[in-house]
Amino acid sequence: MSPEAIAPRISLFEGRSIKVFHEADFIGFRAAKGHRLTAPKSTGTMYLCEGAIDSVVISPLQAPEWVALQLHGDFKEGGLPDDIEFTPVAAEDAAAIAALLTARLGLPRLPKAIYPYSLTLTGTSQLEAGAYIRVVGCYRPSGHFEGPNFEGVKLLGDQALLKELTPGKRYAVTGYYRPDQMARIAAGAVLAAGWNGPAIHVRKIQPEPAGPRLSPLTRYEPPPSPFRRGPVWAWLHPAEARGHEQLEFSTRLDSETRIVAALDGEGGDRTGHWAARVGLLTLATLIPEPFYQPLLGLPAEPTPEPRDDFAAWVAWLVDRSPLPSEPAALLSALGRRMGQVLEELNLRQYSLGLGGVLALIQGRRVTLLRRALARAYLLRNGQLQVLLYEDTLERHPGYVANPELLAALGAAGSGPISMFMPKDLVHCAPPLEIEVQSGDRLIFALGSELLCALADPARERLLAASEPNVVAGSPPTRDMDLNGWGVVAIEFGLSPEDSA
Repeated sequence: MSPEAIAPRISLFEGRSIKVFHEADFIGFRAAKGHRLTAPKSTGTMYLCEGAIDSVVISPLQAPEWVALQLHGDFKEGGLPDDIEFTPVAAEDAAAIAALLTARLGLPRLPKAIYPYSLTLTGTSQLEAGAYIRVVGCYRPSGHFEGPNFEGVKLLGDQALLKELTPGKRYAVTGYYRPDQMARIAAGAVLAAGWNGPAIHVRKIQPEPAGPRLSPLTRYEPPPSPFRRGPVWAWLHPAEARGHEQLEFSTRLDSETRIVAALDGEGGDRTGHWAARVGLLTLATLIPEPFYQPLLGLPAEPTPEPRDDFAAWVAWLVDRSPLPSEPAALLSALGRRMGQVLEELNLRQYSLGLGGVLALIQGRRVTLLRRALARAYLLRNGQLQVLLYEDTLERHPGYVANPELLAALGAAGSGPISMFMPKDLVHCAPPLEIEVQSGDRLIFALGSELLCALADPARERLLAASEPNVVAGSPPTRDMDLNGWGVVAIEFGLSPEDSA
C-alpha cells in the first residue's frame, strides 16, 4: 500500500501565492508555483500538526497587496518555534486561509479553565478525552515514579518542561486531558505498564508567583461624584461597606480617538469591587494614560495571593499582543482581555465577573460593546432612547415571545447571560455603531438595582435632565444604597474635537 493511500493529501486552498492541504494529522503549507516565500527560511513544504495550531493572524507589510500570515501554537514536537510566519502572502490568499483555519480548527483555540477537583471526576462528570484544559494546582509526587503527581493525576509530556518541578509548589498547567485508562479493562484492552490513571499531556507549565507583599499598596478610589474628565462625567456610588462595584475609565488613544469604559463588577461573597478594579487595571495597563499611572507601579513579581496586589497580577496575566485598529475589533479585544485576566484569577479560587459598556469615539462615529447588566441610552433633543438593553434572558428574543417560559424562569430571567470573557459566546451581541450629533449625550447605566429602579418612568426621566443624576429629588432605593450603582455620560459638543 502506498503512503498516499494511507494518508491521502487533500487540497484545502490554492491561491496565487500559497497553497494549503491536509495530510494525516497535519496541515501543509507550500509556496504556489512561480512564487517564493522569504519566510520561513526552509524551502519546500512546512507541516504543522493541526491540533497544535492555536491562532492565526494577518499582519500588513509595506506593500498593501502583500501581508504576513502568522500562526501561533505549540510546535515543539516538530522542532519548530511557537510562532511561524509565511511572508509574503497575497492579501486575498491570507484572508481566505485565515477564514478556513478559523472555521476548520475552531480558532482561536483556548484552554478550558477548570478547578483541580474536575481532574478526578468519574462517570458522566468526567472530562472529555483530549479536552484542552488549564488548571492551577499543587505538584505533589506520590513517592513512586509511576504514581500521580499533580492533584490526583500524572503530568506527562516533554521532560524538559517537567524535570525541575518543585514538590509542594503550585503551578499553572495547560495541556490535554487523558482520562482514567482503567475503564478500558472491561473492553478487553491490554494496558501499558505504569500509570494508567488520569493524566495531563502538558503543553505549558508555569510556577505560581511568590513575590513579596508590597506595603503600602496603592488602591484606586474614583474622585467624589459627580466628576468630569473632558467630555466624560460620572456618578459612582459605592456599595455599603465594600467599595465601588461600578467604575469609569476614559482616555485618548490618539488626537482623534477616545475610549470610554463603564464597568460593572460582580463577585461571589460580595467581591464585585475586586472585579471592577481588575477590569480598570487591565485597561490602564493596555492603554497607559497619566491619570491611571499611579495605580500601576513598577513591574514586579506578583504576591502569592492576588488580592494583595491586583495591579501586579494584572500586569503578569494580561495579553500584551498588539491591539487591532478597527473599532469593533479593538473593543472586542479589550473585552476578551479583561475576561482572560478574570478567568485566570478565578482559577485561583476567586469568583469574579465583569459587565458594562465599552465605547470608542472617532469624531461623530461611536462604536459600543455591551455585556451583562448595563444599559446604553441616547439623549437627543430632549428625547431619551434606549440603544442597548441589559443582556438577560428576559430581554432575549427567544424568551420575550414566550410569556409562559419567562414566568417559569422567575427571578433567574433577570440574571446576566453574558460577561466579558476570553472568548465571546455565540449569543453575545456584536458591537453597535452609531452616528452622533452636536448636543447628543450617551448615557450608560450600571448595576442591577439601578436598572430595576429605572423601570419607574419618573426616575428614568431624571437621566434627561441637564445633569443625569438619577437620585435628584428622588432618594435612591435601599437596594441601590446596599449594592451600589453608576451612571457614566459622554457629552458631544459643537465640533468633533470637543468630544474627543
